[in-house]
Amino acid sequence: MDLIVLSDEQLLRGQVKSCKLVHGTATLPLRKAGPNGYLRKYIDEPDTIDFFALYVHDTEQIAYISAKEAFESCPGSTRLVFRVDPPKNNQEQGVRFLSDYADFEGVLRDYEQRA
Repeated sequence: MDLIVLSDEQLLRGQVKSCKLVHGTATLPLRKAGPNGYLRKYIDEPDTIDFFALYVHDTEQIAYISAKEAFESCPGSTRLVFRVDPPKNNQEQGVRFLSDYADFEGVLRDYEQRA
C-alpha cells in the first residue's frame, strides 16, 4: 500500500502510480509485478485496494480513481486510459477525461454510497 487516508473514521487504502503523456493520454496500469516478475491484476486482490492516485509527470496533474470504478468500467483490461489533451475530432462522448478525476471527493462519495 502506498497511501492510507482516514476520513470520517473510514480507512481507505490507495495505490499511487505515475506516468508520462503519450499522444495526449495518461495510462493507469491495473496490474503489478508479482513473484518472479509475473504480472497480475489488482482485481485479483479486490480487498487490498480502495483507490488509485495517478500522477502525470508532464502536467503535474493528479487523478483519483476508485478501485471499484476502475475494475467495473474496464473488466478484463490491464489499464485505464485518460484523455489529457482534447481529442483531435472533438469527441467527448465515451471519453474518460483526466480532469474529471481531479477531486478526491469523488472517491469518498463512492465509498460513502457503499457504506
